[in-house]
Amino acid sequence: MAPNRPNDELDAAYTGAVYQLRLFNPSPREVCREIGLNWLAALRLRDSGWLSFDPEGKTVLAEPEENELRFIGALVAFGFDESQLGMILKGLRKPYRYKIDRMYFAFQAKKWLLIPSSPDFGKIRELIDFLKQEGEIDDLRSLHEQIAEALGELESLENDEDEEKT
Repeated sequence: MAPNRPNDELDAAYTGAVYQLRLFNPSPREVCREIGLNWLAALRLRDSGWLSFDPEGKTVLAEPEENELRFIGALVAFGFDESQLGMILKGLRKPYRYKIDRMYFAFQAKKWLLIPSSPDFGKIRELIDFLKQEGEIDDLRSLHEQIAEALGELESLENDEDEEKT
């Protein structure tokens, strides 16, 4: 297996060794049931070195361990075998304590990316101001048309929903 190089762009999805106190920590078996991972498959992940801890020796999981089991376990439950795990996890830091709900694998780019957060409306305003200052009328018209089209589609959906209710 090739050495893993950390992907700093994914730090927002990585829990590392940060342990946050929680009232109820799940057991490894509970996590396996939730993600559809066979218990024996979880033990094989441990034996093959994909997990940094022994799920059999834990009654409850700390948050980083839970994230690691959910991340690796979900890939295996989805159908990835060990050779595929090696390819898809290339470039991620070990242990694989990533929050799977914060990232996705871009198959065409062959890398993990963060799921985009909400748009920064301040940056959109800056873009509009920049285009205005530069006299980029065509670009501004294009943005205007795209926004008008999106609003029209949403208004149409809203009208359809209102008609269904009556």
